[in-house]
Amino acid sequence: MAVDDSDFALKALEHLKLDFKREFHFARNGFEAFSKHKALCADRQLYHLILMDLMMPVSDGYEATKMIRDFEMSSGIPRSYICGLSSNEADEGKFRVPQ
Repeated sequence: MAVDDSDFALKALEHLKLDFKREFHFARNGFEAFSKHKALCADRQLYHLILMDLMMPVSDGYEATKMIRDFEMSSGIPRSYICGLSSNEADEGKFRVPQ
């Protein structure tokens, strides 16, 4: 799943979907990402990788990661890999993986 509030970023990530030839979901904010993760788990499926924008409206990547981790722990399901990304100029060149 790719989570980003930028139309440009989501469009670019959509091209990855074509390259991988796998089902790929998109969310525009952290709360939507959490809801999609929870719904997929209800169908006994997991996201292998979540590309998470750190700075978004409604619920940012940090809050969304915490909600996802809390849900995974309370449900006893395996943790998805979450890769936190930022395009903020103040964070340029930095790479962070939320826990």
